[in-house]
Amino acid sequence: MDRKKSFALSRAIDDIVDYANSTVDEMEIYEVSSDDYLRKWWRFDKAAREISDAVKILETYPMLPWNHAVAAKSSENAWRRPYHNALAHLFKKTDTVIC
Repeated sequence: MDRKKSFALSRAIDDIVDYANSTVDEMEIYEVSSDDYLRKWWRFDKAAREISDAVKILETYPMLPWNHAVAAKSSENAWRRPYHNALAHLFKKTDTVIC
C-alpha cells in the first residue's frame, strides 16, 4: 500500500470530520437553526459515502481509494461557498446582534 496515498486518505477523512465538527460547534454557539441555506448546504452524506467506499476497498484495491478521497475532499470544498453565503445572509438581517 502506498504510504502517501494512505496518508492523503486519512487527511481527507480528518478534514471532513473537523469541518463537520467546527460547523456544528458554530451553529450551537450562534444558535443557528435549520433554514433553506442549511438544507442546500448540508451534504455530508456524499462525503461520508466516498469515505465509506474508500475504506471498503482499501485492502483489496489499495490504489483506488485515492479517487474516493479526492471526491470526498471536493465535496467538503463545495460546502464552503453556501456556508459563507448563509453567514452573509444572517448578518444582513436586522435582528443580528453585533458586539
